[in-house]
Parts: sequence; C-alpha cells; structure tokens
Amino acid sequence: MAALASAACGTTVPLSQQSQAQAGTSGLAGAGSSSTSTTGGTTGDLSGGTATTGSGSSAIAGSPGDRSGSSTTGSATGATTGDIGPGTTGVTASAPIKVGVLTATGAAKYQRSLGFDQGASGDQVAMTQSVVNYINAHRGLGGRRIQLVSYDLDYGAAATNLSAAMQAACTFFTQDNRVVAVASYVALAPDSFYACMSKAHVPLVTPDEGVSSDFFKRYPNTVYIPSGPSYTRLLADSVDALWSAGWLTSKSVVGVVGYDTNDVHSIVDKGLVPALQRHGLKLTTGMYTSTNTDAASAYSGGVLSFKAKNVDRVFFAPGGQPIYFGLAAEQQAYHPRYEMGSLEYPNPVANTLPADQLQGSMGLGWLPYLDLTSSEWPKVVTPGISECRKAMAAAKQDYSGSTTLAIAAWICDDWLFLRDVFAAGATPDEAGIRRAADSLGATFKPAATFGTLLAANRTHDGASGYRLNAFQSSCSCYRYISPVRPLP
Repeated sequence: MAALASAACGTTVPLSQQSQAQAGTSGLAGAGSSSTSTTGGTTGDLSGGTATTGSGSSAIAGSPGDRSGSSTTGSATGATTGDIGPGTTGVTASAPIKVGVLTATGAAKYQRSLGFDQGASGDQVAMTQSVVNYINAHRGLGGRRIQLVSYDLDYGAAATNLSAAMQAACTFFTQDNRVVAVASYVALAPDSFYACMSKAHVPLVTPDEGVSSDFFKRYPNTVYIPSGPSYTRLLADSVDALWSAGWLTSKSVVGVVGYDTNDVHSIVDKGLVPALQRHGLKLTTGMYTSTNTDAASAYSGGVLSFKAKNVDRVFFAPGGQPIYFGLAAEQQAYHPRYEMGSLEYPNPVANTLPADQLQGSMGLGWLPYLDLTSSEWPKVVTPGISECRKAMAAAKQDYSGSTTLAIAAWICDDWLFLRDVFAAGATPDEAGIRRAADSLGATFKPAATFGTLLAANRTHDGASGYRLNAFQSSCSCYRYISPVRPLP
C-alpha cells in the first residue's frame, strides 16, 4: 500500500511506489486513521471562497460505491457552497466551478509505522486550501471561483479492497458531486479508477505517475500529468543519456525490476528494450513482482537471480523498489549500479541505504526537490517555484527539508495547471479542457520540474527537461552533473 503513495501526489504525493517501507509521499497508503477529522473540519467558507465536502474516506464500504454502512455519508455527499469571501478580487459573480481533490492524509503516519522516515511530509489539506485560495484571489478559473470538493482515502478500506476504495472515490466525484475536474495526490491507482473517471468524462490532473505511453493513449482526454514523463519515454531516454555518460557500456549486463502488470511490461517492451537494442545491448533478465506480495521475501530471491546472472546495471520500472532491492543486495554482498530517476526518490533513498549500495548510481532527474538535499535547492530554480511559494504561504509549512517542498510543488502544479488551462479559454467540460491544455505549448511554468510541453500531437505527460543526477560519496547524496537537457 505504501508503494501507492505518490507525492503531491505525495501528495500525489509522490511518489511512485517505492515499497511498503519506501513509499514516498502520499498515495493510497496514506489515509491512516479517521480522515473525517482532517478534512471534515474544513467545510464551509475558507476565507478565500473555497468550499469543501466532508471527508469521504470513512464512507468507503466493502463494495464499489456502497456507503450504506457509513456514518459520514451525509457530509460526504452534502457539499457546502460558502461565500466568495474577502480576498477573491477579480472573481466574477458566475456560478463557481466544482473541482475535486483526492488526498491521502495518513500516508506519512503509515509510512513511518513501517520504519521509513523519509516519506510523506506536510499537510496536504492546508497546502491545497492555500493554493486554491490564492487562485480564487487572482481571478479563479477563468473568472470563476473554485468550489473545492474533497475526498480523503481511508487506508484501512483501501488495504482491504483497493479497487472498491478507488471506485468509491470515483463515484463520489462523478455521481455524488459531479465535479468538473479532479486534482489527485494519489499515484499508481488501479486502472479501473482511471477508466471510471474517463467513462464519466471527468479529467484528472496528477503531478507524477508511473504509467506507460499506452496508458495515456487509453485516456487521452481525461489524464494530465503536466510535470512528469511517461515511464516509456523516461526509460528510453535514460538508456540514451546513461550510454552517453559512460554508465552503460558494450559490456553492461542489464536487469529491470518492476511490478508484474501489463502496463509495466509495456514500459519495458516499448521503452527500455528498444533503447538498449539501439546501443547493441539486451535485457538479460527482469524481476516482476506481484502488486500484493510481501516485497521483502520476493526481493531476496530476485536479487539472488540477478547476482547469479552477473547483472551489473539495474533499471527500475514502476513498482521497482530500490530500498528493498538494495537491502537484499547488501545482505548478499552484491553491488550492481542502479539507475535512479526522480521517481525512485534518490535523496530519500540515500538517507536509507548504505552508501556502498549507491556507489555509481545515476539517473535522469526532473524533480529537484526530491532529487537533491535541501542544501542544494538554492542552486536550482524551477520556473514556477516562486509563485508556488507565494500560493503556499498561508499553509505555514516548514519547507526547509524532508519532502514537503516537493509535495507543495506538486500540489501547485496540479492547481496552477488548471488555472492556466481556464485562462487559455477552457470551457468546464472534458473537450474544452483538452483543447485549452493542447494550446499551452511550453507556456505553463511548473514548480516541480524544469519545463513542460503540451500540444495536440503529444500525450499529456508534460515534463520536457532533465538533469543527469549522480550519487556523490563525499556527501552520501545526489547532485546534478549536467545542465538541463531535453527530455524527448
């Protein structure tokens, strides 16, 4: 479950799915205890004109959409409207636009209960309210204020039946409250959730997600990841960049680790394998784990197999968990070199694994506030981080360390992307949002990454640049070793 955390997503947050012990920020693993006390207490006027529903997490019952046993059904479905309130200058008197937010506020507590202290940090609810209030104070969405409709996942329900829990979230947004769009901080949700949102024609914006190019082709009108790349092009570009850097050579023996899902196999078969072949290399072996197996036991055997086949270069696809792999490798005195892209959460991993496991690791970094230690942040400027800090000021979070700034940047990118889409003339429907998104080109200024590109002839994964990131033994940390390069 922790692996489903995403950051801003880590809120979508983050994080891709590092492992039960590694999950990076907020995903499904998150809801923790009673979420009604977290989001349910913020209904009504939020001084910036937003309004939320009560938390829907405790409304999740055993079967999809079933809320018959919930004591909070009324608050979950009864959205309040609230007044525009002071500070929403420039917002017209037109009807508000209902926009959903999907959170998992218990992620950090759950991850820490597993012993992983580098996971989610920051108050997702406070940060969301701050940025939404900021947008409402600056003309809202095309001159209309945002009415915030909140849903927080209950970890207990998700752990019992993930598909049912996500179906309940979809039902909440598409039937109970019928929102125009959803900002999601949950990553690696089951495909059925995205299919449900697509069927209802409700677009979903998430800051980063470990999905294939095929995934975007399945949901061309309803899934937007403005700050991230698909894993298909990410692994292909990683091979080319790491070959140029000398990390890959003609003698390299390559393995890959990830979940045993159709999407991961598509990423490997259409992204990693062809890129290796372009350089005269092949994929020697793959370790594909079930999404519901005990990762620790699965990795022990997988690492033994990699070692026996002399694999010296290890790539990670979605579900691949560097911490579990590294811990098992350390026990077996095995020290391959790891490909460590941003969604492997290199900085949190460096705080967990022995340094000798990370010697020689390198990868594509497009998320500096996850890639680097806080001491390196002043050297890196993303186009939207200054405005994001302004939008987040009211949340009063400590952004000096941990993953809080990365999560804040992801949240900003979800909401400021929607703001820019409506400023570009979007109508509040699926087709209107897509037309406007496709017109943005490179104009959206992300807080989380170096640049974006969205156009009609591209899938809606917008990250357009990376910097090569490498482990440094002098600080047991990662640092960028290249300028920003195109992420094709």
